[in-house]
Amino acid sequence: MTDTTTAWDVNEFVVAPEEGKTRFHDLELPKALMHAIADLGFRYASPIQSESLPVVLDGDDIVAKAQTGTGKTAAFLISMIDTFLREPIDGKRRTGTPRALILAPTRELVVQIAKDAEDLCKYTRLSVVSIVGGMDYQKQRDDLRQSPCDIMVATPGRLIDFLGQNEINLRKIEVLVLDEADRMLDMGFMPDVRRIVRACPRRELRQTLLFSATFTPQIVELSERWTFEPVRIEIEPEHVTTETVEQIVYITTADTKYQLLKNVIHTRDLHKVMVFANRRDLCRDLVDRLTKDGIDAALLSGEVPQRKRIQTLDRFKEGKTRILV
Repeated sequence: MTDTTTAWDVNEFVVAPEEGKTRFHDLELPKALMHAIADLGFRYASPIQSESLPVVLDGDDIVAKAQTGTGKTAAFLISMIDTFLREPIDGKRRTGTPRALILAPTRELVVQIAKDAEDLCKYTRLSVVSIVGGMDYQKQRDDLRQSPCDIMVATPGRLIDFLGQNEINLRKIEVLVLDEADRMLDMGFMPDVRRIVRACPRRELRQTLLFSATFTPQIVELSERWTFEPVRIEIEPEHVTTETVEQIVYITTADTKYQLLKNVIHTRDLHKVMVFANRRDLCRDLVDRLTKDGIDAALLSGEVPQRKRIQTLDRFKEGKTRILV
């Protein structure tokens, strides 16, 4: 679990100091981590990263209000990777005993966080495991048993399944991250989350990082129960979404909607389009009609198996699928 970077030098990653901005160079991170940060093109820390990283790198708990897209994922990943590289565990370790646990409300978010973690761990020997529902249980169990895990990213429900089978031991958790805590609350996951937190070391013996887009009374109460003398951070979004998105309304009828959609796609030469409908059968019909008309389209809904959903999202992100319905 050591730095595997050899020839690369941090001086190859030139970022000029800029007033009012924090460079990752300024945080004195390990070379292996800086190499990955350079590969990802992270030059200056975002506001949530600038506010939280110095606090978290000092070992303090945080309760942070931050929206999706603010860079909070990199903030908590960079801090735990820094800790694990500086404090490696020598000797034999048991499988299924992670050092860090990241809880997130949805499979898609878990998959994205795990990918980000793998990118940042690229030049280290740290291992990342994701535990989600809708995927092959046996394969996930085999992955767990294969080698020790450093960073585990999970949805609450599937993690409870593994805990019930004694496949996972959370008693050695050093860092607990509760990401999008308000969404986990809204989605009814809190009974599972409470069981998971109880399976971890006491709050004084672990570092807890709680992120939420809102600070409702319930979230505040949970943060007081689960964190130890936390630093509270609030980051307001720099831009309201509607300020950066062009919005156009077309007045149409049910009979002419499809033809209008086709015309918009063709006349504006759109190459990446997301289309939303309020029923699954409408989504299926729309994909069928677009495909018959020679327009590359793919379906993304709850009835599509998880593995296929991930493949569909990947193809869309890579530009291999034009229309996502």
